[in-house]
Amino acid sequence: MFRGFRWQLLAFIIAAAAFALSFVLRSNDDERLPQLPTLTVTTQAVVPTPTPIPVQQETTPLTIPATSAAQVVASSTQNTAPIFREALIGSVRRLNPLFADLNPVDRDITSLIFEGLVRINEFGEPVPALAREWTISPDGREYVMVLRDDVLWHDGIPFSAADVTYTMAMLRSQDFPGSAELAAFWRTVETEQLGDHLIRFRLTQPLASFLDA
Repeated sequence: MFRGFRWQLLAFIIAAAAFALSFVLRSNDDERLPQLPTLTVTTQAVVPTPTPIPVQQETTPLTIPATSAAQVVASSTQNTAPIFREALIGSVRRLNPLFADLNPVDRDITSLIFEGLVRINEFGEPVPALAREWTISPDGREYVMVLRDDVLWHDGIPFSAADVTYTMAMLRSQDFPGSAELAAFWRTVETEQLGDHLIRFRLTQPLASFLDA
């Protein structure tokens, strides 16, 4: 009965065996393949950071008090005083007009501090200083001077004719430590106090430059 189908049956058996063999080989290949890691993708929501909006603050204006010109002038006059500066070569020894001729620096400074009875102006003419006015005798040997009554010394003591006679007495002194020529000249001049602000000088002979002495 099966003799007529033996070739078909044999082909079926061979095909089934080949299919089984291929299935076994495929299973072995899958086992030898490395297992690949599973890639997990995580999505995270990105939330944008809000940008702060600047808030405009109200500012209070600074009020500066107005200063008048009169206040500025008053302040400057109260805090400042006239200052005179002069450059000199040398050193100060004694600020006394009687000894000023011994040191040029003393002479320059005392000429700015002290004043004589008479001074000479830019035209070479005698003009009042501590003496307000004067008269000269006809023979040119006597000078009577009226002194100012509104002058004070540096310590506040009023200036008077007694100060002039005291100064002349120092110049005539035998132990005067200043200029010998100055002392010799004033020893020839007689000084007399006629009042608090009146004084007289008597010369041994006329001297046209006496007011400049």
